[in-house]
Amino acid sequence: MRRLPLVVLLALVLAPAAAARPLLGVLGNPARFQRQTGQRSAVVEKIVGWNQGLTWGSPFGQLFATMGDVPLLGMTMDGKGGGEAMTPGRLAAGGGDAYLVALNQAIAAWGRRIYVRPWFEADGFWSSYCAFTRSGRSKGAAHSTVSFRKAFARTYLILHGGSAASINGALARLGMPSLRAGDLPVNPAPRLKVIWNPQAYAVPELAANQPQRY
Repeated sequence: MRRLPLVVLLALVLAPAAAARPLLGVLGNPARFQRQTGQRSAVVEKIVGWNQGLTWGSPFGQLFATMGDVPLLGMTMDGKGGGEAMTPGRLAAGGGDAYLVALNQAIAAWGRRIYVRPWFEADGFWSSYCAFTRSGRSKGAAHSTVSFRKAFARTYLILHGGSAASINGALARLGMPSLRAGDLPVNPAPRLKVIWNPQAYAVPELAANQPQRY
């Protein structure tokens, strides 16, 4: 699951398919893992809570500098104290825009390759943004898979940036309110890649909780 105390290996494709090469990474202590295995991890994943890097914890720029050649930032909606601080519904409605804009700007200032893995394992009950409890009970409209898809799309659009007109046009087509931050720095692919990453196996295993629903 998401907060394993040990390491998790990653194989990330950074080049076009014709010349693709796996880039090895780790979730955990890269120096310790290198001592144990001899692997030098080009990617280091760190997982942040809601508003971390903006209002608490190390600023984004300092955090990225500790995350190997290509940082991989995992994002959750949990607050500093561990409880839920944001919902998919609020995020889709623009309630988290300030944080997403700050991350967009930090990625632009970083200016190098980076991966962002927002709201991962959404089909697992342990994620606060999952649509269902462990027993299979719906958590309501604010946590619905419809709200999640909109929240993920809003995150993707804001992190990649662009003109206010282009971002707001895309948001309107998806049925979401406009971003009020004006034009944003552009973080193009492949310099920024946003990873959609539900679990392959949903828990609880319901038809309405399958990965494709998110």
